[in-house]
Amino acid sequence: MRKPKDYWKDFRNVRREVLAFVDDQGEPGKMPTITELRGAGHGSLVIAIHKYHGDFPKVARRLRLAMTHKPKGYWKDFRNLKREILAFVSESAEPGRMPTMRELKHAGHASLVSAIHQYHGSLFEVAQRLDLSVPQRPIGYWKDFGNVRQELLAFVAEHGIAGKMPTGSELRRAGQNSLASAIHKYHGDFREVAHRLGLSITRTYEGRGRRFDRPESGSSGWLDPSERGQFRPTP
Repeated sequence: MRKPKDYWKDFRNVRREVLAFVDDQGEPGKMPTITELRGAGHGSLVIAIHKYHGDFPKVARRLRLAMTHKPKGYWKDFRNLKREILAFVSESAEPGRMPTMRELKHAGHASLVSAIHQYHGSLFEVAQRLDLSVPQRPIGYWKDFGNVRQELLAFVAEHGIAGKMPTGSELRRAGQNSLASAIHKYHGDFREVAHRLGLSITRTYEGRGRRFDRPESGSSGWLDPSERGQFRPTP
């Protein structure tokens, strides 16, 4: 039956639908997954959660439902990671494409994202192992600083420290190789981009056979080797 207009904008309706599913088909006290809801014909509920009410973790917190926890060591086994990702991909609008970190997190798969970085390299490496494509940007996309600004600030908002420029290593571990390369290729370097965006960055100093890192004034982050060579002070 078709729902009334704006039905899904009202969180009370989402609450009622989710709890009814839990009572009838789910596990008491546990937030159902996207796969479970879609498999039961509740695709509209899944869409509503993302479109109007944040994401699955936020709704779970509001309903005091627990997100599913995996057994100890579950994510270290690449076979489990593969199964979870391919199940997500099979129900996505673009089969054959590696989902982004944002897509996975918004779908309630934050543990999956963490497992990729902790045990299996990066999104890009996992995509290669699973023979999944990585979304391609339009020609000239990275030459436009507006796009770099948008991608960087989105990364900082979701994965970084507020006000801190991410390092090259942090970007690459998150599968943002193209963004890291674009900063050097088209927009100067990490320090210049950080300055344009009002983000703090650190400098690296060397002395008497040892290297130590010292944040610039107001900075809270650390540079990685890919940026260090440009900021060493002269003797």
